[in-house]
Amino acid sequence: MKGNLLFLILFGFAGLSFGMLRTNISLPKNHPNHYSHRLHLEDQKIVLKINSKLKVQSQRQTFISEILRYADDQSTGKILLTIQGNPANNSIEIGDRILFMGKLEAINSPLNPGQFSYKKYMALKGVYHQAAVKSNSYINLKSVNPTSYHIENTRNNLLHTIDRLCFNERESGILKALLLGERNYIEQETFNAYKKAGALHLLAVSGLHIGIVLLLLKFVLSPLTYFQKGDAITTALIILILWFYAFLCGFTPSVIRAVSMFSFVAYAIYLKRVRNSFNFLGLSILFILAFLDPFLLFQVGFQLSYAAVVSIFWIYPKIYPIWKSRYIITTKLWQLIALSLAAQIGVFPLILFYFNEFPVHFLIVNIAIIPFLGIILGTGFLLLILASFNLFPSVLLQSYQILIWSMNEIILGLGKQKVFILKRIYLDGFGLVLLYLIIILIFHFYDRRSFFYLRLTGLFIILFQVWNSLSLFNKSKEQELLILHTPGKTTLLKKERRQPILYSSDTVVNLRLLDPILTSDRLKELRFKKLKNVYILKGKHLVLLNNLSFPINSNYKTHFLLLTNSPKINLNRYLDSLQPKVVIADGSNYNSYVKRWKTSCRNKNITFYATAERGAFAISSLD
Repeated sequence: MKGNLLFLILFGFAGLSFGMLRTNISLPKNHPNHYSHRLHLEDQKIVLKINSKLKVQSQRQTFISEILRYADDQSTGKILLTIQGNPANNSIEIGDRILFMGKLEAINSPLNPGQFSYKKYMALKGVYHQAAVKSNSYINLKSVNPTSYHIENTRNNLLHTIDRLCFNERESGILKALLLGERNYIEQETFNAYKKAGALHLLAVSGLHIGIVLLLLKFVLSPLTYFQKGDAITTALIILILWFYAFLCGFTPSVIRAVSMFSFVAYAIYLKRVRNSFNFLGLSILFILAFLDPFLLFQVGFQLSYAAVVSIFWIYPKIYPIWKSRYIITTKLWQLIALSLAAQIGVFPLILFYFNEFPVHFLIVNIAIIPFLGIILGTGFLLLILASFNLFPSVLLQSYQILIWSMNEIILGLGKQKVFILKRIYLDGFGLVLLYLIIILIFHFYDRRSFFYLRLTGLFIILFQVWNSLSLFNKSKEQELLILHTPGKTTLLKKERRQPILYSSDTVVNLRLLDPILTSDRLKELRFKKLKNVYILKGKHLVLLNNLSFPINSNYKTHFLLLTNSPKINLNRYLDSLQPKVVIADGSNYNSYVKRWKTSCRNKNITFYATAERGAFAISSLD
């Protein structure tokens, strides 16, 4: 085990080194032909190649695309391309080249603190800009790569075959995700239920799926092992089929990671060295980061996948021997529980760090679903093959429909049980490192029964508590007034001594908007109050102007002037009388009014801030 762990560390370090080199080389500023070096404000002729398909909506379709030519110059780089119009009228396939006149715009940042940053998410994929084009305003030059065209065509045929299996819309969407990693067809309600139940990993083709596929392939191809060099032929076929399956699943990060690792596992089985798990995990890290995509290292799914696998390899052998049973059923059940616990221990800190919540009913999901996942995948692939030859065995099909329906009902039921989800748990980067060190030390103590490791574990637990207490104390001293961006509404959040007050023009408040702020700032439950016309901030005044009459009072030492609900006023009069330093327009105003106010402030050399453009406005140092 020591040798395996050392091998993993060395190859992990080598993979990180190569990955950092690859990342540095891949940065746009290091590519002289990258489109970002010659961006134009006006429309330009753009030729790009479609790389992958993102979420499909009723009147729009979005793709990650690779620029080939920009402004008549050969260029490189990736952008988001949105085709506006009914997707059914757009016959765009992966690998197609698209020609259009358009303008590249930066991907928007989140407008409120703590919100998911799609801009950062896409930047990790090397995508920094976006373009939108109407369905009748582009020319499809078709694919120049017959291989990618045929793979995408095969994928689309399989998706249509699933529709022919007579499933309803919900079950069909789930099956497309399970078998082909296609989550665009899942209803939002169903997707949210899987997320709340801690079963979202079932809807992404990852290590669990690829491991089962590997076992299925070994079983199907086992007759070849009776021939001369049959083992080598079987291994080569398994690896080829796994990578072809990765392309069919869209070559997503989870698939790349899983197929890379299990390709090495298949080779290890051939060499009869399957016990050296950490060796092949290290090789897969090196292979992915050095030769495929170094940006995968920064993606949450990639980190969660490797954390789970490392934890299973290291922690499962320590948990499983704790209890033994004389009965096969209870033994298998305990194996499943131990595997699930090991995986969840590995991903627990990362889940808290990224999502600030944790589903505690993961064991129920894994025990209820995973034992049948092999049957679900194997039968699903068999039905796809039979349906491709227009064979629809009724008994098998009906049994399979019942199985998929039962799985959905179990997860939908668990997803509604909010009591099983721990929310608003904040963990920062240093806390994440401390928590992983505590987990490592606990299992080192379990292995060696050393008083030294017990004391060291206790020390780090105390350090973790002290760090959390200091962070909480520092947050409690912060005083701030946030003018949030809420379309059509005015919302102010006052953070003071962990007693937040929400001033809002609407009694209905979007708690999803406020949850990230309350979690990161360790704030207690909200108190709600009506909006006021004046707020005092260390002797300065924040004056709120709306459609209601408000007298001009030059006695106010107005520093901030907040415009709400598109007030029909002569702004210049207020600017001359109140002489504000900053004028703020929130999300409750019409865009035409905001543009006019911006011009007025520019003419009087007054700072203007629109939350619709720049996000929430923060004012510190409250009285």
